[in-house]
Amino acid sequence: VISIGVNILMIVAVGLASLGGAIAVLFYDYTISIAVTATAQDFRRIDAGVDDVRARLFEMELIALDVARSGDEARIGQFDVALDSASAALTAIERFDAAADGEVLVASMRDGFATVGPRFAALMDVAKTIGFSESEGLSETLFAAGAALERELKLWPHIADIMAKLAEARRFAQALLLEYADESAGRLNKAISELDFILPGGPFGAAEQETLLNQLGEYRAALNAMRDAADRRVAAQAELNAAFAVLEDRILPLRAFATEGLEQADVALADKRSRTTLSFVAGGVLAGIVFTIASLFVARSIVSPIRRITVAMQRLAAGDHETAVPG
Repeated sequence: VISIGVNILMIVAVGLASLGGAIAVLFYDYTISIAVTATAQDFRRIDAGVDDVRARLFEMELIALDVARSGDEARIGQFDVALDSASAALTAIERFDAAADGEVLVASMRDGFATVGPRFAALMDVAKTIGFSESEGLSETLFAAGAALERELKLWPHIADIMAKLAEARRFAQALLLEYADESAGRLNKAISELDFILPGGPFGAAEQETLLNQLGEYRAALNAMRDAADRRVAAQAELNAAFAVLEDRILPLRAFATEGLEQADVALADKRSRTTLSFVAGGVLAGIVFTIASLFVARSIVSPIRRITVAMQRLAAGDHETAVPG
């Protein structure tokens, strides 16, 4: 009886051990799977954050092109909002544990964005210096000088050629305001030089001629100031474009980091699931073998005493009263 009980307990122990092992394997794999899944989720969020940063960068590029021509204060505010949004997206990326290995890439992006703000401000300063209409900045000075010269000349008859040349100069000035180009500036400078040449031949007294030449000199000075400012605007725009280009280059390795990390996490998760399945199959087979062996021992411990009793009873029935009955 004791032998049977021991064997039964052994079967129960084997069953409990198999169940405990399965639970331990399941818990371990579940813990690892949770960690790998969390890493994969981090990389997905990092990838989404990179998309957000790229969108903000593209938005800033469009705003910079628009504002450099229009001077729209609302659009300038939108540039600042886009810059803040890009910075916030980078901060969100930095919060994820998976971003630790990419912190250098994120830091380089942040450094790049740190240069964009000042360069955009520099472009806006020189653009405002030039002015966005005839009533602003150097544009106002240029048009005011031309208007003053025109008012003075209108007082004199028989100067159609001079007035035609002044009208031509003012057309070039208008074209220059719409979109600065060296060609337009050159034409305006040439028209002013021609005015400088033909004014002395007009029906003016010495005093009036001196006044007109002084006004023409102011017109030329305003043009030169405009050309200098335009050169500075071109340089400021080039510096801003260079900052954008640097960011475009730096965002590529950050995106590659997120994509590669996500792919590795997905592979690790698939591998872990495969190993979990294999562990359960192997554990099940091993438990089945052990359980079968233990069952044979139990069956033997039950059948053997019954056989001995049966043999003893048969001997007793045959008249062998000296036979001992087992148990």
